[in-house]
This record gives sequence, structure tokens and C-alpha cells, in this order.
Amino acid sequence: MAVTVAAQEVPVEGLPDDAPRAGMVITVDISTNTLYLFEDGEAVVKSPVATGTGKILIHGDDEWAFHTPRGHLKVLRKIVDPVWRKPDWAFIEAGDPIPPADSPKRYVKGELGKYALDLGEGILI
Repeated sequence: MAVTVAAQEVPVEGLPDDAPRAGMVITVDISTNTLYLFEDGEAVVKSPVATGTGKILIHGDDEWAFHTPRGHLKVLRKIVDPVWRKPDWAFIEAGDPIPPADSPKRYVKGELGKYALDLGEGILI
């Protein structure tokens, strides 16, 4: 009599059980500030990343929450040589006056690296 044993998936560091095992998948472990890139369930890249601090910044009537979103997000577009448009909170944290919305002082080249993945709602990797 033949016995068939179901194959069990071996846990892979950085790849949650419910993550897809086909195609390109990026995961971020916020407890260790680590990003993982997988291709068809195989680790390709492991890298340190910055994640949200959980801090809340209040300035007058404005409030910003610095957190890393959870869930399944999709890459909307890839950006070469992204330019960071500094939001008001960045000037407030630095103790600098907030320039007008169209001020060249808001645009910072090189701050985000050579490439970025846009996940929407101002979220970039």
C-alpha cells in the first residue's frame, strides 16, 4: 500500500504564510526594519529600510502620523531619479519656515535614491 504525504511549505524568512509564492513580492518587516524581495517564493534581496516611527506631529490645526501602512499594496509606477517634494512637516521638524507650495525649496533631488516604487498616497519604497 502506497502512502502519500502532502508537501508542507517550509517557512521562508520575511515571507508571510499568506504572501503569494508566484511573481515578484516585496515584504517589509517593521519589527526589524527589513525589506525582502522575492521572486517566485525565493529570496532575491534582503535590505535594511526606514519605517514609520509611530510618532504624531501636531502643529496648530495640522496633525501628521508617521506609520508604515499594513496590508497588500501594489506598485503603481516605477520612478527613475525621484525628487522628494518636502511636505510642511519636514520644515516644521527642522525648525525652518514653511515655504509656499510652489517654492523650489520644497524639491530635493537625491534624497530618495536612484529609483522609487510608488505605492500610492505618498508611499514610496
